[in-house]
Amino acid sequence: LDIDKAKATVTANSVSTVYNGQNQTASGFTATGLVNGETESVLSGVTASVTAKDASSYANKANGVDKNYDLTFVDGVLDIAKAKINQVTGITANNRVYDASTQVTLNTAAAQFTGQIAGDELKVESAKGQFSDKNVGNAKQVNIQGISLSGADAHNYELVNNTAQTTADISQATIQYITGIRANNRTYNGLTIADLDLSHAEFNGIYAGDSLNVATAIGQFDNAATGQGKNVLITDLSLGGSDAQNYTLVDRTAKTTADIYMLTPAAYLQAIQFKRPHYLPETQNALNTVNLDVRQGGVNTTGIQILAGEH
Repeated sequence: LDIDKAKATVTANSVSTVYNGQNQTASGFTATGLVNGETESVLSGVTASVTAKDASSYANKANGVDKNYDLTFVDGVLDIAKAKINQVTGITANNRVYDASTQVTLNTAAAQFTGQIAGDELKVESAKGQFSDKNVGNAKQVNIQGISLSGADAHNYELVNNTAQTTADISQATIQYITGIRANNRTYNGLTIADLDLSHAEFNGIYAGDSLNVATAIGQFDNAATGQGKNVLITDLSLGGSDAQNYTLVDRTAKTTADIYMLTPAAYLQAIQFKRPHYLPETQNALNTVNLDVRQGGVNTTGIQILAGEH
């Protein structure tokens, strides 16, 4: 008597789990097509098992034979999902001198990973930091973006939040000196004060795109005398403009030259009807002419002439 084997399908069990740093297993199977109320226990020659540690998907393959069943096998799956790193902390930013940008250098060596399993190795592969603005300040907010993971166990983790925050300082940049300040030529007035033209000022150390001007300046000729190309000392310089807070001025003095002209020589003054001298008769008409030679140091009267009219 020939009795054909019954046909049955063996499906290996599937397991979904999360990486925990330990070996995890999917084992066992189910069977369909068994007859006479038999259960999987009758398939003593069939096994199905897979063990793995790292996050990935692994086939749980059933195999074996049975004397009473012609078996078809369907694989199961051991699915180990990545563990979650919810946050990266401990990234710091370097203090730096103002450079008109928001760039910042990050230090990631001391980074800590919320959700990391003890004994695993994780590092920050990359991250980009930006100050909240370019301006000078202490404990300025630094926004960190684009964090990614590296290290021997990085493939077992998913980074949920790839951003972070820290703080750092931006200190003032240096303007070494100011050039381009001009002094206006002027006529002699007995003083050393110089009128300055600040519109052409140039700032040694300014970054492209920044706005600076001269807020205060005092100009003095080296003496009050007339002359060409006279030295003008500029003192008490200070910075103004929308970016002045980001700079410190080292040399608050500058130099330039300008001319002091003589007053118009032999300035002519004609006074009519001077007050009649007390010794002239009532009928005297007087024309008094005074020639004044106005030079450095004062006024020289070169002549006074009284012209007689009717007596």
